[in-house]
Amino acid sequence: MRIVRRYLGALSVRTRDGKRAPASRKTKARALSSLRTWFRWLVEQGVIEGSPAEAVDGPKQERVLPDAPSAAEIERAVTDETAGTDEVRRARDDALLELLYGSGLRVAEAVGADRGALDLSRRWLRVTGKGSKQRTAPVGRYAAHALRRWLAVRGQWATDASGDALFLGRRGGRLNARVAYEIVRARLAAAGVSRGAHPHALRHAFATHMLESGADLISIKELLGHASLSTTQQYTHVTRDHLKRVYDAKHPRADAGGDDP
Repeated sequence: MRIVRRYLGALSVRTRDGKRAPASRKTKARALSSLRTWFRWLVEQGVIEGSPAEAVDGPKQERVLPDAPSAAEIERAVTDETAGTDEVRRARDDALLELLYGSGLRVAEAVGADRGALDLSRRWLRVTGKGSKQRTAPVGRYAAHALRRWLAVRGQWATDASGDALFLGRRGGRLNARVAYEIVRARLAAAGVSRGAHPHALRHAFATHMLESGADLISIKELLGHASLSTTQQYTHVTRDHLKRVYDAKHPRADAGGDDP
């Protein structure tokens, strides 16, 4: 057991410049999993009596959030004048981006939504999240406007296969999550987002921007459809960084750039 711990502690990887660097927690966890599998096989073969890796705890994994696009980057993405001249596709894509960001939806929730679940007069959308749990998500003013424009032209793509799907593909079927991913990736990349250019980044941006604007954690939890508050708390470190920057920039006695008195 002690040897296994020493091995994991000494584990390193080769960097691009040819040097060695300590392995990440994820790499160490994979190495420990491989060792456990190997030792179990040795036990089954009768080579050893017990596995020295079973009693070794794996490294605690860090939860790293992808970079959330800024409000300015999202504004550029949803107002991108180079996004194409196809009126129907443009209307659909605009509505998709506005809804993902404005309501903090998972991409599966957005493409799985039906027109009958949308109440534009009250600006609510009923969605089905993880574990088939339903919740009612608020629809922002910009998203509602974009959805109205999309619904006005949706009939140009609709077929017998469309059913009540809110978002459609070009052939009339329900919009595929993979296609939705590519739509968001392309629009965010065109807006200058180099990291985190994917649909879930809009959900992260929704939570981060809400918290930075003063929304409480419980409300964010309900809006995101998280089962546990601990899942929502992953965003608090982002907010703390933001608050520290605001403090350093605005407080007359912060003196962020000076020496200690």
